[in-house]
Amino acid sequence: MAPRRRLKNQGNKPSFLRKSMNSLSISNSRPAACFEIFNAQKAGLLTVFMQILTMLLEVGVYFIMESKGYFVSNEIFRMIILPVATVYIGGAIIATFGILTKKRLLITIHTTITMTLMLLTDILAVSIILLMAIGKRSTYLNELPGHFVNERKFYSVLGPFWMYLGAISLHITVAVNMAFLQPLNEFSSSVQVSG
Repeated sequence: MAPRRRLKNQGNKPSFLRKSMNSLSISNSRPAACFEIFNAQKAGLLTVFMQILTMLLEVGVYFIMESKGYFVSNEIFRMIILPVATVYIGGAIIATFGILTKKRLLITIHTTITMTLMLLTDILAVSIILLMAIGKRSTYLNELPGHFVNERKFYSVLGPFWMYLGAISLHITVAVNMAFLQPLNEFSSSVQVSG
């Protein structure tokens, strides 16, 4: 049997591995957790863009559902959704300036806004689950959802667990925002290390 030929780079790490190993050092060009192909600044900017796009999508879905008659108290929902969307998008714009100017405080403001909204969203989701758990034991709580949403429409689309699916959607929204915060926190860390 003939001996195997030794390859030119055998024993050395491939160039793409060497590059990624070098990028693990702490520097401004360090890749962020969710966007490994970008440096921290580009990942932060992409994250902020995705946050704005996601909020605009959520507001758009709300208005479509409102026009189809899914909500009974449109004024109440608008008083909540529009200010929340404005604060969230405003925070994302502030974070954009923070990323471009490398000012950690501006990113921290947006992170605080996002975490506060995440907390409120989770409280709402848990409240919906508790409302479902109590169910028909309390007449007032049993009739409460009907003051805000058209239960029949939601039931016809999502079935008997429509409230539970709404709570899951709120938890998913929180999880998505947790993923959005990762690149921003990574960028804040890189600014702190370099500053």
